[in-house]
Order: sequence, then structure tokens, then C-alpha cells
Amino acid sequence: MVLVKEITAGSTIAVRGLDLQLFWQLNQLAPNSLVTIADLNINKGDGLFPYCQLPARNALKSVLTAYGKPLTINSAYRSVIAQAMLYSQKQRGLIDNLVGYPGKSDHQKGASLDIEEWPEVRTLMTSHGWRWTYGNKDAMHFDCTSDDIRDIRPDSIKAFQKLWNKANPNNQIAEDGDLGEQTLKCIYNSPSEGFSNVGYPRVLKLTTPSQQGKDVGELQLALRKAGIPLEQANQVFDQETDKAVKAFQESKGLSADGVVGQQTRTLLELN
Repeated sequence: MVLVKEITAGSTIAVRGLDLQLFWQLNQLAPNSLVTIADLNINKGDGLFPYCQLPARNALKSVLTAYGKPLTINSAYRSVIAQAMLYSQKQRGLIDNLVGYPGKSDHQKGASLDIEEWPEVRTLMTSHGWRWTYGNKDAMHFDCTSDDIRDIRPDSIKAFQKLWNKANPNNQIAEDGDLGEQTLKCIYNSPSEGFSNVGYPRVLKLTTPSQQGKDVGELQLALRKAGIPLEQANQVFDQETDKAVKAFQESKGLSADGVVGQQTRTLLELN
């Protein structure tokens, strides 16, 4: 299990498992706050979580129609968890990017985009409802100017607080939507792959120390049911389980990376 505070890789994909659990919790608290942009004519940058608010999606779609070519989106919605991870790395000197304080970042509104081709499309973006907010200090960053954009950052923080309380019944925190010192400390001490006991699936994979829990046991039983040799269902994601997952993924024509994400879960009927 790798905690958020222990991550040294700069990409927010390192917390994607926990991010997905927060996303599901946010949808319980404030349904339809975010919509996907994955179906638009975009190239997805490393670590992109392809969601934003609906007005931002519409403004992006307008730009894409006028541009006539794909745009590379490096960042869209960024959760308070991902922002805290980046801010911690900035504080430790691991990255030198412009990083806002967790809970204050524009990206957490789901109304900001980082666009690789910004020199080509800056004028086009600003004429289709976007602001080039920070100039050359953060040149690829654009903010949607629609009056219909809602500040969902408190909802996202409250969603994390609810998620933490589900996973830690003996260590409860206030569910007030305020990113105080206690909530930030809990974010840093959360497992990057997600909690094993909250009812929302986490991303399962081989880690050091190994992931353990009922969800790992259910994965092992599903692999057996699918005809993949596995000696024991011991609720520990060990080397044998990793080998079995890769064998299953290969048999289904998937990338055999050993990571049990949504597609692998669906094919194993784990949903």
C-alpha cells in the first residue's frame, strides 16, 4: 500500500484508484457535477482524468469544431487528492510546476484545461469562452468563463471527508467541505490505490507492501471461475495473482499490465 504522501511520480495517475472512489462519492453527493470529455476529438495526455463541468465541455466542443483537429488535453478536472499530491511534491522540491494550494486550484472546479497546442489555439480559445488566465507563467492553462460554472470544490472536499469516514469508522473527521489541517493530513495518509472497505471498487494491482482484503479475494475467486490457474484465494495480491490477472487479460485481448481497472473488472463480472 502506497500512501498519497509517499508518491514521488509527478503524474496524477498515481492516485487514480483513490480518485475514482472520490469521483463515485462526489456523484452520490452532487450528481452530474462533472461530465466526460473522453468522447470528444482529443488526445489524452498522461494522467488525464477526462471530466469537466458541462459548460466547459460545451466550450471545448465549440473550439474543437472550429479547430478541425484533435487537441491534446494534459489536465482537466483534478481532484483535491491529486492536487494535494502535486502540492506536496512542489513543497518537497520534486517538481517545479506552478501548483495551487489544495482546495483552491482552478482545476478542482472542473472548468480548467491544460492544452499542449496552446500557441496555436490561444486566440481561438479566448474567442470561444476561455480565458488565458496566467499567461506565460502557466501558458497551457485556460479557464472557462461561462456564468453557469459552479464552484464544486467544497463538494469535492466534503466527498473526500465522507469517503474517509466510511473507510475509518474509528477516526472520524468533520464533513464540512472545508480543507482544514486535519482533512489535508487524512488525504496524505490515504492509500493511493483506494480504500478496500468503502463499497466502491479500488484499482487492484501488485504493490509493495501487497494489497490485501476481501476485494482481492473476490478477484482471485473470479479468476478461478474464469478458468485461470490460481492455487489459493488468500486475499493477498501476490506475484501469483499478478501472473493470473495478466493471463486473463491476455486471453481477452487486453493489455496484460496486471492492473485490475474497470475493463478487467467488467470482463471478470466483478461489478
